[in-house]
Amino acid sequence: MTSTVEWKGDEFVKSVIIPAAHDGLADAARRVQTTMSNLLNGPSPSLPGSPPGNDTGALVNSIVHTKPRNLRVSIGTNLPYGLTLEKGATIMARGKFLTIPLSDKAKRLRRQNVSLRNVKSPKLSFIRTPSGAYLVRNVGGASKRTEFWFKLVQSVTIAPRPWAAPALKAAKPALQAAFSKGMEKGIARRAGAAL
Repeated sequence: MTSTVEWKGDEFVKSVIIPAAHDGLADAARRVQTTMSNLLNGPSPSLPGSPPGNDTGALVNSIVHTKPRNLRVSIGTNLPYGLTLEKGATIMARGKFLTIPLSDKAKRLRRQNVSLRNVKSPKLSFIRTPSGAYLVRNVGGASKRTEFWFKLVQSVTIAPRPWAAPALKAAKPALQAAFSKGMEKGIARRAGAAL
């Protein structure tokens, strides 16, 4: 009695290996996404060189991954400041000044995304001091004090606060394990279905 074994390598790769690799890649992408999100949950503001802290949650909530395609997957954010935080940047004023919030009230006002020229309440005034230009609010009453809300500058340099590259490095062992496990399960499932 003789038996014949026919090897169809290209067919096996197309029907078993590539789909299994997609399974492993999808699981690996989820793990990297989780690692990125976890790195961004520290206090804000963060120190230069350390991952950015979680101020509004916008960056951490924007991290997604694509479905595997052609054995590739993308993981990250579509928010432009994600790259600015990762690599650092110098930002120049488009008009006369950039407005840097100096208080929690100013940060809340800035998050409303309104032009400071259109702000009626609180009424902000421009002053120039030896240390720079500011938008301030004069508080009435007995104290007659001045609240400094925004510093006005021509440019600001943001030091790098890497988060994507460190997350990928930290996730590498889990990424390799997820990909291997996905491959094993995918090959077993697809090879069984092919029999």
